[in-house]
Amino acid sequence: MRSVEMPGPPINSSRMFFVADPVKGQGVHAFMYRVSETDLEPDDGESFRIKDTALFPGFKMASELRFFRWKKAVLLTADVLALAALARIKVVLG
Repeated sequence: MRSVEMPGPPINSSRMFFVADPVKGQGVHAFMYRVSETDLEPDDGESFRIKDTALFPGFKMASELRFFRWKKAVLLTADVLALAALARIKVVLG
């Protein structure tokens, strides 16, 4: 499985404290993996986990990954970079 850079300029978490010019490619580049629903299984009623961790070769903590429906993920995270990435995922996937 390969990661793919998401469309859009690099993310700058705080333009007040960090100087990053997205035109020059500066900032945090957001990447995503495309994971099919068929590759997931229910975990605890609110999240899903990978059925086969071999989908993420070399990622030692693949068994710890949890996937949430996007609205739940937005409510659970306090991380501004994660929120920006979630917004881009929603735009990309529709």
